[in-house]
Parts: sequence; C-alpha cells; structure tokens
Amino acid sequence: MRYDTRTRSIYIKITRGVNGLYDYSSQLNFAYALDQPGGTVYYGISDVFGDPLAGHSVVLTGTGNCLAINWPTGVAPSSNPTKACPSTNDFYCMLC
Repeated sequence: MRYDTRTRSIYIKITRGVNGLYDYSSQLNFAYALDQPGGTVYYGISDVFGDPLAGHSVVLTGTGNCLAINWPTGVAPSSNPTKACPSTNDFYCMLC
C-alpha cells in the first residue's frame, strides 16, 4: 500500500471490458486510505455505473484481524460500511 499525500485515497478499478475505464462500463472499485504511513488503513469496495459482477461472488479479505467484505451475489448489500485495520496487513480480492 502506498500513502498519497495529496488525496490520501487510492482506487483500484476493475471492469470486465478491455476499455472499461474509458467507455463508462460498470466498475468494481477497491478503495483504501492510509491515515499515515504505518498506521491504520480504511478500506472498502463499491460498484460504479452498475454491477459488473452481478451473479458472481466478490470477497475482499485481509490478513490478521481485518474484517472481510463479502458480496455473495456480486452486488453491494444495503449496508456496506468502510472497514479499518492496521496497514501492515495484506489484502486479497477474490472474484468468482
């Protein structure tokens, strides 16, 4: 993970199409923000412009005591809070 001094937030955008970022295709965004290098990381996933993985499982897990985010149907649940854990942990996103 890296710390962005300007925005503090990093977005990793996933689309199903080759040019999905440029043609406004639906996106799954993994976002995180570090409060300071070596501190706490705040993380979450969200859909933009639709639900690109509807019908498929989406799971974001972290090592250690990080709480998982699980979308069994590929669509965000009605409650989709941001999570927090130490930034020394790793994250894995499984798209099935």
